[in-house]
Amino acid sequence: MRGMIGLRDLTRELIQAQLEGASDAVVGDLQLKLKERYEAFSSRFGLLSDRRNAQVFREDDGYYLLTSLEILDEEHKLQRLADMFTKRTIAQNRPIDHVDSAAEALAVSMAERAAVDLNFMADLTGKDRDVLISELNGLIYQDPAGNPAPYEK
Repeated sequence: MRGMIGLRDLTRELIQAQLEGASDAVVGDLQLKLKERYEAFSSRFGLLSDRRNAQVFREDDGYYLLTSLEILDEEHKLQRLADMFTKRTIAQNRPIDHVDSAAEALAVSMAERAAVDLNFMADLTGKDRDVLISELNGLIYQDPAGNPAPYEK
């Protein structure tokens, strides 16, 4: 179980490094460390997805992340290791800082803020709040009770 915990944590560290845009050297070092730990584990305990390993670790929320490191054939034998061991598989998270239309700004606002944030949308488009409200006529509305949701004028 300790070996699987170490692999899980290192896999998450590699994912996080890629999300944060770590250098190729840092990502490469983590990939090498992951491969070495995987090989040490699998030579002693078999595949991560083997039945006895599954019995030990299946309840852990990282179990299926670990099993995704192995590409198996139809006979449940290791075909190859996942690409994560050799190349970047996750793009850095880059926030959207510009859109062209009010509708796009609304979609980004809902996705990132879970609300109609007219100030944020104005920053994204370079358009005035009143222009955004006009262009989104029928898609957003002022709460008649005066509450700030779904947008505050």
